[in-house]
Amino acid sequence: MADITALKPFEGRRSLDMSTCDGVSEMLAHGGTGLIKRKLLTSLAMDFEVVPLAENGKVFIIEKQYTTFVNKHVKLEVGMDNQFKSYVPYYDDAFGVDVGKACKYNASNGHMYSHATSTGKHLGYEWDEDRYIEGGDFHWITVLKYKGKETTHHRVFLQK
Repeated sequence: MADITALKPFEGRRSLDMSTCDGVSEMLAHGGTGLIKRKLLTSLAMDFEVVPLAENGKVFIIEKQYTTFVNKHVKLEVGMDNQFKSYVPYYDDAFGVDVGKACKYNASNGHMYSHATSTGKHLGYEWDEDRYIEGGDFHWITVLKYKGKETTHHRVFLQK
């Protein structure tokens, strides 16, 4: 049986704390999201939930994102050996691109990392994510690499 104990601190639903987060507008603009859609996306309340689970000897998380714009659930295999496993396809509504995403866990620092790249007709987007728990709060740092430029966004989600 796969052990999900290390991922338990990530488990649960949390709400985005807009007062402590970097604004996401710069990252959305960098990725080519239009002004009207950027204004809509930056005004949304957002909840994020992580559900760790073990199936057939493998560890997975289900990422559940809830907004008034769209709800998204993505199931990712987690490399508990600090190695990315298979890339899972999904549609990124904010940037309007198809994406493949993989996840791993680093036991030495307790961080969960993800890597995603755009697929299909809109190639060139790449995201690196560092997610960790600090004081019960879920920190999510995203770096977008696109057209030779990098933009970083730090979000904090508070326990409900």
